[in-house]
Amino acid sequence: MSNNITNWAYQQAIKLLNPNRNDDHTAQAPAPQAPQKPEIKRHKISPTDFPETPSLPALSVAGEKNKQRLRLHLLNNELVLLACRLAIKPEEMEYRQFLVTQMRGIVLDFCKARNLAQDAITLRVVGSHAFSLGRHNSGLDLEFRTDNTGVKAEQMLDSFSMWMKHGANQTANTLLNLNRMRKGGDGLRPYVQVPTRFGGVSVFLRVNVPNAAAAAASFRTYLKQNREDLQYPLMLVLAYYFESRFFLDPEDGGINMFCLAHMVVASAQREHRPKNLNLCDTFMDFLQFYSGVYQAQSMAIFIRPNFVFVHRKHTATNAKPKPPPPDRKSLTSKQPIQILEPHDPENDMTAGAWRWEEMRCELMSISVIVKERLELNTISGINSSLTNGVLGGFIPPPPRVVQDYRDAVARVWVKACTLHDPNTPEFLTFLASEAPVVPITQSSAQPPVKIETISLISDDEADENDGHPLGPVGGMAR
Repeated sequence: MSNNITNWAYQQAIKLLNPNRNDDHTAQAPAPQAPQKPEIKRHKISPTDFPETPSLPALSVAGEKNKQRLRLHLLNNELVLLACRLAIKPEEMEYRQFLVTQMRGIVLDFCKARNLAQDAITLRVVGSHAFSLGRHNSGLDLEFRTDNTGVKAEQMLDSFSMWMKHGANQTANTLLNLNRMRKGGDGLRPYVQVPTRFGGVSVFLRVNVPNAAAAAASFRTYLKQNREDLQYPLMLVLAYYFESRFFLDPEDGGINMFCLAHMVVASAQREHRPKNLNLCDTFMDFLQFYSGVYQAQSMAIFIRPNFVFVHRKHTATNAKPKPPPPDRKSLTSKQPIQILEPHDPENDMTAGAWRWEEMRCELMSISVIVKERLELNTISGINSSLTNGVLGGFIPPPPRVVQDYRDAVARVWVKACTLHDPNTPEFLTFLASEAPVVPITQSSAQPPVKIETISLISDDEADENDGHPLGPVGGMAR
């Protein structure tokens, strides 16, 4: 795990917030120290099923005399520090690896109970964690891979779910909250969701996810080729904001984390984009591009090695999108954003994103708010808080109760790994008994400005708009 930059950013934040603090003890006489107790070693779990987490950028140093550039440095530091608070902790990653290992053991017991071959069912990490984009509240997506296809594969998943729910496995009873298990899906890719008893994480079992490994590998390659130290924190910040506005919900006209990540990468890969020197520049470029340059009526995002945009594909198919409720049809986008699956261009991953026009208008409003607050913000040091800084104009700070809960989960996890072997039943029992209570938070925090949804382009202009502001569609990416 690459958390050295994250830890360094935290240390720098503490120093900048406490300028009188002296961490240089070289000139001071060594203070008498109490006898050190022997260090108690704890069991550590290496997250081998998860890709390496990208590093975060460093904080800006106050060396600018120009007030405008200095304010941009302030915004850059706000974004870095917010990303630090949102990034997943090493203990949270260890717990997810533990979940994968335990779930594989449960599947193996099921195969034995049903007289199946040991490799009849395999589990593999997919979803946001496979793309290095997992967050503390992200579900753990596991591909329930079997040689069966279609209805038989779904029946196998149903049989496994019922087997667990009927108490046939002690590990499953202790690890998972089986009473809250539910089945969902869009009719093409069904899944089973079951919460865990520790850490507030839900496990999603998904049947035979096609192209999962190839998509994850190619996406991580795109990140590394396009300043992942800038793209990764931007994805964390945007995901947090989109989630606070309920845009990160595909079942309610929004998009998922994978599609949001595609938007960020597409913006960074396009031709003739400005040179992004830091996270602030990347953030401003993203807002300006999707609020005014990108035209959903004629352009589709299709990330491939040689191009990122193509003409909108009207033949792309997907599961029938969930229609908007009657009282919200006025907000429906006539042409929602189109993001095609990299290894299946016929799959429109955002066919149901009927709130795209609303998202775009908010991105436009955010761009205006940021410019206004950069002009009005009082320079009070290179660090400004998330409440009265630039970001405070539209994004709510992470609730303190959530940060406290995450810290409590990390402490209990370390204690469990110190007292017990993770391979023993006592370890699971300890986690279940010491699990902190999951806080109930209000995630619908509204920005302090009224944002109205307006039409950005007329129907006539949409029909006549065959040109693309980025130049030839499908042009070579930088």
